[in-house]
Amino acid sequence: MAWQWRTSILGFVGGDLQLYEALTQLYQQEGAEAASWGTLDGPTLEYILKAVAMLSMREELVGFALGRLAPETHAVLTQGQSAMRKKLQINDFMGTEGLLLGLLAVETSVAAQALGEQGVDFATAATLLRDWLADCATAPAEIPAQMPFTPRAHRVLELAAQQAQQQGDDQITPEHLLLGILQEGETGGGMAKRVLQACGVDCDRLNQRVKS
Repeated sequence: MAWQWRTSILGFVGGDLQLYEALTQLYQQEGAEAASWGTLDGPTLEYILKAVAMLSMREELVGFALGRLAPETHAVLTQGQSAMRKKLQINDFMGTEGLLLGLLAVETSVAAQALGEQGVDFATAATLLRDWLADCATAPAEIPAQMPFTPRAHRVLELAAQQAQQQGDDQITPEHLLLGILQEGETGGGMAKRVLQACGVDCDRLNQRVKS
């Protein structure tokens, strides 16, 4: 809900971030009174504003994590966005499926090799996603140059940063990113987990393989 509210406000101000911040602050200052400006009741608006604040905090943490990406991991994100935009033309955001496609596209990483050992490759994943997300097709002109991360993808990046820290690594590698996908999948799981399940992946064995 917070994601949709923020997207609506950004659309209303034409993507002007300064105007967006000013409008959000106005909503926060007015509190329940601001609910009368639209169709929301006071408690719901207060909940959304708190959620938006948490979302912004999460994005700051992810921004910190993005500054620690290894060159190969940068390539994963670039290839993932390219696959979503050019090959699949689905959605206007970067979810866990985009992260997985990026991992599979950069075939030189240990993560991609580990996935391949269990029968997961780029072509297979892309075909599955194209079938599942056919209703989410987006015109290429409507897909932003920098696709925003979904909440699940944000969480994967947070977990990848934690994996790097736990292993004493200065940079976040594709292997950390895959471990983040697997860990996020234990509690929620987005489209990436669905692909792995469809391919019959043994996630415990994959986890051990990547960590070895």
